[in-house]
Amino acid sequence: MKVILFACADIAIIDARNNRASIVNIVEELSAPGFPAAHPVLNVFALVERQATEPNKTSARLRLMFNGQDLVSSNMDIDFQGKMRCRTVATIQGIIFEKPGTLKAELRIGRCVSVWTAPVSNLAPPLIAAPLK
Repeated sequence: MKVILFACADIAIIDARNNRASIVNIVEELSAPGFPAAHPVLNVFALVERQATEPNKTSARLRLMFNGQDLVSSNMDIDFQGKMRCRTVATIQGIIFEKPGTLKAELRIGRCVSVWTAPVSNLAPPLIAAPLK
């Protein structure tokens, strides 16, 4: 089994009409004007592929960490429903960051480990543009 795509974003959609996945506002970096700070919603998306000899159902372990401390640690069921690829989305709401640091999402499926990291930092002070003449 292997993870083809693993990403964190504000929005992850699996469209029921056309069966396509969309990832919107990928989280490359988070910034806040001050701390503690909240991030209202984080979607963790994975596209997983299996070999024909691998089971149709398996389990995974999702961990969300901030500065090395677990925020979320949960088992996820992965059901390929007879197909070779499976998409899964985990939605995590109300993440609080006490200080700047590093957000890390980790998905483990057997020996396969996928990691997504994003720095969490202070916003630069606002720049005030001079009035136009």
